[in-house]
Parts: sequence; structure tokens; C-alpha cells
Amino acid sequence: MVLRDPVIYAYAEVKGTLRSVLKLNPLTHVVVSYQQMLFEDRFTDWRGLGATLVVALAAFALGSFIFERLRDTLAEEV
Repeated sequence: MVLRDPVIYAYAEVKGTLRSVLKLNPLTHVVVSYQQMLFEDRFTDWRGLGATLVVALAAFALGSFIFERLRDTLAEEV
């Protein structure tokens, strides 16, 4: 049995509503950047990587806040 479906699709080939859904995933911008740099010798997704950085920093800040708040009881809960 031969599988013919690719594991990673080229972002340029994705059309319609699915493309809008993919833009919401921060990892999409990282994968698209790698695809552009490795296969197309260009890089144009600065805005997407900036959004990914903002999401990552917000997640880190929220995690740090929650950890600091629960530091005393965290070991007992785990």
C-alpha cells in the first residue's frame, strides 16, 4: 500500500477557509518561514513571526504569573 498524501503541505497551495484557520496557529508561521528559507531562498513572513513571538511572550508571562502565585502549594498539588 502506497500513501500519496503529503505530511506537510505547501502553505501557498492551501486555499479558502482553511488558510484563515491556519493563520490562527502560531506554529504555522514558523513552518512557513522554514519552507520559504529552505525551498524558495526567500523570507517574507516577518509579521507572522512577530505575532508568534508576541504569543510566546504572553504565554511565558501568564505561566510565570501563575507559577509565582501558586509556588508555595505547587509541590503539594503535583
